[in-house]
Amino acid sequence: MRHGFMVLALCAVVFPLAGFAQYPPDFDARLELVRNGDLFAENRFTQTSTDGRWTAVSDTQGVKGLARFLRLEEHSTSRGDWSAGRARPLGFERRVKAVKTVEWSAEFDWDSGRVVSIHPDGESVLEIGPGIVDESALGLEIRAGLARGESEWVFSLLD
Repeated sequence: MRHGFMVLALCAVVFPLAGFAQYPPDFDARLELVRNGDLFAENRFTQTSTDGRWTAVSDTQGVKGLARFLRLEEHSTSRGDWSAGRARPLGFERRVKAVKTVEWSAEFDWDSGRVVSIHPDGESVLEIGPGIVDESALGLEIRAGLARGESEWVFSLLD
């Protein structure tokens, strides 16, 4: 189910294409998440940019079937800035609830070349370099690339 949600969230990021000069415009998308033709959840995805920084927020609620019974909820916030015209993640937090609640987060320290990821299994410190993206930065990069006429990309994704 997580991978299906990621694809739908990515579609929400890619959907509102209008030729933009430097950074993708702000948007607010509302999605119905469907599996095997049946609605199971609703999602609101917003992206805003101010003063060279961006924020992407996703909120999902189970509304039918098992998702409603389990009281499925997902909330994530990603934030970043623009570096050399590219979306660069600075941090994200995610909370998913379905029977139990699972939380994870990451803080990117570009000066030291490290990201600290806190997840249910503990904490990981990973080396990072230019071009590393999280899910939201990935969507912003694809939107910007499509507007520039690009059709192929290679990304290193922190998930």
